[in-house]
Amino acid sequence: MRALFTQERVAASAGQLLGGLPGEEGRKTGWMRAEAAGNKAPWRQQAILGRGQWDADALRDIFRDYALEALADPDAVLAIDW
Repeated sequence: MRALFTQERVAASAGQLLGGLPGEEGRKTGWMRAEAAGNKAPWRQQAILGRGQWDADALRDIFRDYALEALADPDAVLAIDW
């Protein structure tokens, strides 16, 4: 995922944002995600979503490849229950 971002700090913020999505909170607001990531305010994560220049299709492909490799079973099924 790092290759999608031009700066290390932006990639780290993106990782925090994505890593927190399956969290326990019922709602995922910018403030709640920032707090869970240890940030004082949601500006970093909002900038990634609103102003950041990155390729969402490439990110999807990275995660798809990771899931296929991690599951490594042709009969496997991935079920996500949010």
